[in-house]
Amino acid sequence: MTAEVILVDDERLVAKLYGRAVEAAGYQATLFGDAESAFKHITQREPALLVTDLNMPGLSGYALAERIMERGLKHFPIILMSADDTAELIKAGVASGIDDFLVKGVSFDRFRARLDHWMKGPFHGLPAHVRVAARESLARSGTPETPISHLHGSLDRITGRAAVTVEDLLDAVGGEYGRSAAEALRLLGVIDGVLALLARSNGLAQLRRLEAMAGVVDRLGEPWQGRLRPYIDRFETIAQDATFRHAAQSLRLR
Repeated sequence: MTAEVILVDDERLVAKLYGRAVEAAGYQATLFGDAESAFKHITQREPALLVTDLNMPGLSGYALAERIMERGLKHFPIILMSADDTAELIKAGVASGIDDFLVKGVSFDRFRARLDHWMKGPFHGLPAHVRVAARESLARSGTPETPISHLHGSLDRITGRAAVTVEDLLDAVGGEYGRSAAEALRLLGVIDGVLALLARSNGLAQLRRLEAMAGVVDRLGEPWQGRLRPYIDRFETIAQDATFRHAAQSLRLR
């Protein structure tokens, strides 16, 4: 069965345009002109992903996300599309349960890249600790350092710096490290902690920490990829593990 992506926008033409991009990516696009209708559909059949406008008659995109969270239906990522990308908008969105943000008018290539991240990757939404860190960073910075549409370059720099730091730590403990479950959890915790520090002043980069983590693991190469991927697939669970959390806070592999 083809994975379903719901698009909610009271501007029907906008929904249709991005619906074509969804279908071109190989997914089923289901369009709604208002959030109430979309919510009723979700209570009957949960989609693989939801893309919603912010300002609509009746329920807003925020309110739709909040209602989904309140009903315990949040088992899929939610992307908010808006003409705005201010810190306040993103903070409110993260608080309401939204996982990702796109500026209206974004190219189909960028739109599809965000779809692929959530549909094909191991993550199914922002883990609680990443959500909190993003809100705190945005509150400190006041205004995002870069617009959402130009985040990619800064994310690459953060990923590269984190990979170098982690490689240095691994060199110090030796090549056999990471074979046990506890060591793999510690390593992922350290990667998460390093990324949290590097993105501390950039709330938007905090939102992309999951991609940066996957990027760091990819740069480490084998055997680390094979050792860590099974744990990344369960990231929302392991992020609550005491071993992971201690390593993220201490940045120690031992």
